[in-house]
Amino acid sequence: MRPRYYWYGVVWKMITLYKKLQTEDTDQAKLMVEAIDEALAETRAMPDGDLREKAINDILIDRVKTYDGVALDVHYSSITVQRWVNSFVNLVGKKAGY
Repeated sequence: MRPRYYWYGVVWKMITLYKKLQTEDTDQAKLMVEAIDEALAETRAMPDGDLREKAINDILIDRVKTYDGVALDVHYSSITVQRWVNSFVNLVGKKAGY
């Protein structure tokens, strides 16, 4: 599937580097960390926010599970988990100013 926005891959990669970006002192790193933090806070407030946050942490930040693995843990379909992750990436991109 082709991403809707040209910046999707860049934001995806920045989210996977979230822990490393927290230690960097560049303007771009600070901008992305702030955008990710804001998006995580907004995601927690959504319906099933704790499950969404678990999916995001396991798939993007910690990179320990796949969509199917998280779907088995949270008892939702893998398509739903993909939608959660994709909406999170889009939210981070918009908060970062893309």
